[in-house]
Amino acid sequence: MAKVVKFNSFMDDDMKDYHKKIWKHRAAVGLKYLLLVVLILGAFFGIRYYLNNSSYTGYSIASTTERTDTLTTKYASFGDKILKYSRDGVSYTDSNNSLLFSITYTMQDPILALSEKAGVVADKNGNQIYIFDQEQQRGQITTLLPIKHIAISNQGVVAVLMEESHSSKLEIYSSDGKLIGDGVFDLEDAGAPMNLSISSDGTKIAIAFAQISGSKLNSCVAVYNFDNVGENYVDQLVFAKNYTEYLIPEVHYFDNSTFAAVGDGILAFYQGNQIPELVQEVTLDHKIKSVFYGESVVGLVFENTEGQMLTLFDLKGNLLSQIPFTMDYENIRIADNRVLIYNDTEMGLYSFGGKECFRYTFDTSMVDIFMTKSRSKYLFIYTNETQLIKLQ
Repeated sequence: MAKVVKFNSFMDDDMKDYHKKIWKHRAAVGLKYLLLVVLILGAFFGIRYYLNNSSYTGYSIASTTERTDTLTTKYASFGDKILKYSRDGVSYTDSNNSLLFSITYTMQDPILALSEKAGVVADKNGNQIYIFDQEQQRGQITTLLPIKHIAISNQGVVAVLMEESHSSKLEIYSSDGKLIGDGVFDLEDAGAPMNLSISSDGTKIAIAFAQISGSKLNSCVAVYNFDNVGENYVDQLVFAKNYTEYLIPEVHYFDNSTFAAVGDGILAFYQGNQIPELVQEVTLDHKIKSVFYGESVVGLVFENTEGQMLTLFDLKGNLLSQIPFTMDYENIRIADNRVLIYNDTEMGLYSFGGKECFRYTFDTSMVDIFMTKSRSKYLFIYTNETQLIKLQ
C-alpha cells in the first residue's frame, strides 16, 4: 500500500516562517495597491463632482470676433467647432472664426442633420442635398421628389424621406452621393412618415408613421435593417410597433443600437444591434412642450402651474433628474453633464443633478449660445460679432 506523504512534513520551522513572511509581504503590498486605487478613484470622482457642480457668479470676455455672415445665417455645433449654414451655403469655422471649409449653393429652406462625424444639408421641399464631414464636402445629390426629412450616420450614409401625392419614398445614399437603397410607402397602408433617424453605423433606420384608423390618429414605429439580417425580412422591415393610444411624432438613434420614440403621453426606449427590443416605456402624465437630446440623455420639458420642468432620462428609461425653471427659453443644450437653458438675454446653467450653477441676465441681445469643451467657456453669437466668454 502506498504511503501518503504530507509535503509540509519536509519543511522545517525556518522555511515555514519564511513563507509566512512572504505571504504577509504580498498581502501588505496588495493592500497598499488597493488603497491607492481607492484613493485615485475617490479623487477622480471628487474632482468630477466638483467640476459638474461648480458655481459661477460672473464672466469675462476671452476674445471677440467680428461676424462676416448674414443675419439669416444659422449656427450649429459640429464636433468641437461651429457650423454655419444659410440659403447661400455652409461654412465650418473654429471658435476664432477661422474658415476650415465652405460649400456654396442656393436654397429656399435649408435643413440640417448632423452626426458625430458627418453632416448633410438639404433644401426642404426642394431637390438639393450636400454631404460633408469635418474636413470637406463628400458628395452631392439631386432628388426627383421634394425632400421632407433627412438623417445621416457617422460614416456619411444619408437617409432621405420624400413625398408625392399618394406615397412617400425613402432613399439611401452613400457618403459620395450614390444611391444604395430605396423604398416606397403607400400613405393609406403605411401612413404618413413624420420623422426618421439612422443608426450611427448606417445599417438601421427608424421611422415614425402617423396612421388614421376611423376617427382616431394612431402611430407606428418601424425599423428597417439594411445589413445582412435585414435581407431575411420582407422589405427589410425587422420591427414594427403600433401605438393605438399615442401619437409618436419623433424617433432618435443615439448610437448603433439604441433609439427613443417620443410621443404625447409616452417615452419608449429600444435597443438591439440587429432587431430592436423594448427596454422601457415611460408613461408621461403631462403634455410635452419640447424634446432635447444629449449624447445618452433625453430631456423633456413639461409645463406646470409654477413654470416649467425639464426632466432628464437615461437610455434605460431611468429618471436622472428634474430641473424646475421659469425662464421663457428659446433653446436647451445638453452635454458633458451640463444643461444650458437660454433665450436672447438670459442664460441658466445646471448640473445633471439639478443644481443651478450659473444664472445671468445680459444687457445685449444674443442670437445663440454654444458650449465648448471647457466647462467654464461658452461661445456667444451676437448680430455683429461672436464672443468667447469665461465664467467666473
